[in-house]
Amino acid sequence: MKIKFLIILSLTILVGFLSAKMVHAFYSENKNNFNVYVLEAGPYEENIVKEKEKQFDYYVTYKDNESIYIICGISTSLDNINKLKKIYSDTDIKIIKKYIDNQEFITSLEQYDLLIDGLSNKKDILSVNKVILSSYEDLILR
Repeated sequence: MKIKFLIILSLTILVGFLSAKMVHAFYSENKNNFNVYVLEAGPYEENIVKEKEKQFDYYVTYKDNESIYIICGISTSLDNINKLKKIYSDTDIKIIKKYIDNQEFITSLEQYDLLIDGLSNKKDILSVNKVILSSYEDLILR
């Protein structure tokens, strides 16, 4: 009777320990990823990119396989990314959700998002967006 009780108790403790370990691993793995919204144009071939870049005031590009993508806006707020999309309404951009694990970039992006929230002037919004993209290029792409 005591042996049966000890076996059941040991198995219960083992199952609890393994469950806690799995939950901890899941959350510690995902806690450093932050959702951001990216205004992205592309994919383009190299010979077309120079022509497409002229549509944007400020942008960053990245290469994925043989295609080149143009990023013209990044935000943690869907409202702010829609403000930027309206500015570039005559272009073929799309909103994409990405995950970024750079805490320094996310912290500054959240501050810039607060600033964009209060802006309505196109020129001011684009100025803040230029700083965001410059920071993205420095902290994430390089």
